Amino acid sequence: MNREIAGDLVQRWLKAESSDHALLVGCDYDDGQHEELLSITGVAPNLSLICDGPDGVVRVPLGLVRNGRLHVPDDSPLIAAIEALVAPHERREAEMRRDLGPGYPFSVSSSDVPTLHAAEMARRQDLLPDKQTRERQFFALKRNDLHHQAVEVAKVWRRLASSRDEPWGDIAVALAAHLRATGHPVAAIQTVHETLEDRTLRATQHEKAKLWTVEAASWLDRYARKGGEASDLAKARQVAARVWAMEAEREHVEISHVYDRLKALEADPLRR
Repeated sequence: MNREIAGDLVQRWLKAESSDHALLVGCDYDDGQHEELLSITGVAPNLSLICDGPDGVVRVPLGLVRNGRLHVPDDSPLIAAIEALVAPHERREAEMRRDLGPGYPFSVSSSDVPTLHAAEMARRQDLLPDKQTRERQFFALKRNDLHHQAVEVAKVWRRLASSRDEPWGDIAVALAAHLRATGHPVAAIQTVHETLEDRTLRATQHEKAKLWTVEAASWLDRYARKGGEASDLAKARQVAARVWAMEAEREHVEISHVYDRLKALEADPLRR
């Protein structure tokens, strides 16, 4: 079995004066450019990695090492050598990233890792966080463009809240919005309709307005796609009007964006 080590830690270790670079020989490096792992054969004086690639020697400059992943045998002393340079909070972050798995890319912001980890662990363990915590976790998922992951989290929390007879309007909004963000406007529309018909929902007026805003935007998405029909614009305007009729909702930027886009498409139907 191999252990994966983040490239930024490898880069830091390479720069350390006490590092024994010979420990890298025989390890594999994933540079994200080649389909196969690169086998490390040495380290150059300028600290670039010298590797065997599918088409010959590949050199990975020190400045680019942080962009890849090192694959190290579990029994290699290199693991302990690199971990010795890691601060406790960094070690905890690395553990959480391993827990999250490949579904959560390394590009996820370090500051969001604990929040995302808590959300994903709650999903896996069938735990329902309180509303304030859910909103913070959904925001972190959105900020990192983890829409598919958010959909899976929302589905579990919707089931749990419904079974416990707890209001779940915030979960419904997140589910519909993230479905739309994954490129599935029809699924988002269906979710809004099914949600509003569910007696266990007990959504606030603001949450209903958010659901209708997502629906209106999804009708526009559907129209903008090849095969969309003029009736999609009419449905978008009809649904948006429900939100606009609620004076307290008019100040929200989301509904303004819907109307701006609607007007543009109505003025120029070919603009898709």
